[in-house]
Amino acid sequence: LPYSLDEILQSPEVRGRYTIEEAERALRMVQRLEPKGVGARNLPGLPAEDGDANFRGAFERELLALLPADAPCRQPGAAIVDLGCGTGISTRRLLDAFPGAASCVGVDLSPHMVAVGRALLDREEGASDPRLKLALGDAARLGDVPDGSVDLVSLCLVLHELPGSATDDILSEAARALKPGGHLAIFEMDPASPGFWRARPNPWVCAALRSTEPYLDDYFWDVAPLLRGRLQERGLEVLGKRLIESNKHQVVVARRV
Repeated sequence: LPYSLDEILQSPEVRGRYTIEEAERALRMVQRLEPKGVGARNLPGLPAEDGDANFRGAFERELLALLPADAPCRQPGAAIVDLGCGTGISTRRLLDAFPGAASCVGVDLSPHMVAVGRALLDREEGASDPRLKLALGDAARLGDVPDGSVDLVSLCLVLHELPGSATDDILSEAARALKPGGHLAIFEMDPASPGFWRARPNPWVCAALRSTEPYLDDYFWDVAPLLRGRLQERGLEVLGKRLIESNKHQVVVARRV
């Protein structure tokens, strides 16, 4: 499997079709445009150019509001793990939100996502920060993460991408990795929210969502309604839940007891 941008360019799917300069330009264009689409779609009352900053910023704002003042992840030397990090956008933002952390590691199962994220880090300021790392790995099997060693585990827009059984495995692994008193933060769609209740009667909206989210029914009908119970079964006490401005997305914070 390819682990670097150069190796992706040499893979059979793309070999000879793009130069590294063209690939870098495309990556930067996607990084600029995709966040605007997120903002325009989910936060229509706010400037689209600030879309990703507003959308992801709402997660960080509500996470900090829900965490107790003495949360371990707020303390100097904290260990943070970002599961399902993609290209590492959420990982970088977490380190900004918790500047005293000793480490902030993003983990993703896709070698392509990790390779693109590393390439972007190499070309941006802050790439030399030794605390920030992107790792190829399975969020359900963090083999090199010892039991009870992490202060904050984050799942940012991950669970709706998974079958219910995979969600259960990942929640169990997060609970294993967390220190007693550590926290799990989840940013996700909220099927019970006013925004989704308004959209449900529209069959075109539902069909469009399902066309790009193959496990959406698992998440809407099985995972999300029973999320609190799933967390409690794993020794994770829910401290609170908040709906952000999209009226469709929730932030849930739980503490490892």
